[in-house]
Amino acid sequence: MKVFAHYDAKGTIRSLISFQAPEGFSLGLIPQSGVFIAEVDGVKLESKENDLEKLAETARTYRIATPMQRGKLEKQSNPKG
Repeated sequence: MKVFAHYDAKGTIRSLISFQAPEGFSLGLIPQSGVFIAEVDGVKLESKENDLEKLAETARTYRIATPMQRGKLEKQSNPKG
């Protein structure tokens, strides 16, 4: 089961999304302005109804430890193409 967190710049989790996906599966989630997305490790779910409460409790009691830093563009010295 994959779990993704929507969180703000302070690491506050706004929502958690979980779904069953095969190995190697990828997707693109588009967040609202000012919200980031990260796949979360360590949340064990088994596709049961009580897992919804576990997700809600996780969002209430945890935060993203290190929000991602902003990227900085840097001019390439030898651009390709």
